[in-house]
Amino acid sequence: MHRDGTRAVLGNADDRSVCQRVSRPGVGRLGRRVMIDVITRQEAMDALAPQLRELWLRSANPTIFTSPEWISAWWSCFGTGELHALVQRDDGALVTFAPFFVHRGASNEPELTLIGIGNSDYLDVMATSRHNVTAVMREILGWSVRHKIRRAEWPQLRADATLAEAELPAGWGCTLHDSAPSPVVALPWTDSAFDRQISPKLRKNLRHARRAATARGSVWFEHASGEAVEHAIETLFALHAARWRATGQRGVLEDPAVQRFHHAVARAADASGMLRLIRLSIGGETAGVLYGFTTPAGACYYIGGMNPAMASLSPGVLLIREAIHRAIDEGAVEFDFLAGREVYKYRWGARDRRIFHCRLRHHSNRGPST
Repeated sequence: MHRDGTRAVLGNADDRSVCQRVSRPGVGRLGRRVMIDVITRQEAMDALAPQLRELWLRSANPTIFTSPEWISAWWSCFGTGELHALVQRDDGALVTFAPFFVHRGASNEPELTLIGIGNSDYLDVMATSRHNVTAVMREILGWSVRHKIRRAEWPQLRADATLAEAELPAGWGCTLHDSAPSPVVALPWTDSAFDRQISPKLRKNLRHARRAATARGSVWFEHASGEAVEHAIETLFALHAARWRATGQRGVLEDPAVQRFHHAVARAADASGMLRLIRLSIGGETAGVLYGFTTPAGACYYIGGMNPAMASLSPGVLLIREAIHRAIDEGAVEFDFLAGREVYKYRWGARDRRIFHCRLRHHSNRGPST
């Protein structure tokens, strides 16, 4: 989160309309009217985008992966199965959004999970309170049992996830497993303080990289926006693919659906001021591209692509330092390298953020066989 600003789960008939009431109007605390609706089609979800963004900004951990921009693009490009997102309102105000859907899991059984599964480093729901998310949990898991869906998979949960606030209904059990942690760097108030914070060896490497780059020619960081975004994203795809092809493998960004997704996310994130797409040019040639985001939760580095022919100039080190410089300048208190224990992340002083994979199973109460 910016400068101005584990719990219950971790501790323990066909829908025919686009948006449908799934629970009767109730009276909440202080006499307020509480409603829960279900969204089964993307157009209904996208129509709520302005309200969802306001709720996202008020949520505990507004990362790029829980933003309306990411969720809409993900479902458009990868969504299969049955969309079953829940929206809770309190006296008309949106207080919870839970982007669930049902698909066939690893065992080919129907399984409840969250939009973003597979290529999102954090998953969660948006909610303004534990009471709200518990009510939504009760609704979605009750619906699941009625429709013979007895499995739920919620990967990539932070220990402070909003979903972790929920109390499980009777009959449901939760098994937790550790996932790959996310190394995170705590950022100081000033760029000069960060220079003092990093190790002497890294400071030396940065000086060497800057001298080597300057000796090659002019050094320029382009923070892509507007019409430049499409070209920078395509350059990222090409550089990332070149690296993996050199090892005889395909990179994760070569799939056409993945490319469509990131084009959509980058455009939407740029429009809302979250995109941090940085291209490094050395001597008039692209040395690398860093693709990240900044939200009220902090800055993050999602993926990068470096020019193999310029590896000796350490473009990755220079790009990360530029991204951190901008993050500090914008008031972010953390720089998140996201999931994975790659050695280079810890050279910047990163510390692990624990990530969980939550498996829920419903255990029916069966009487003795006759």
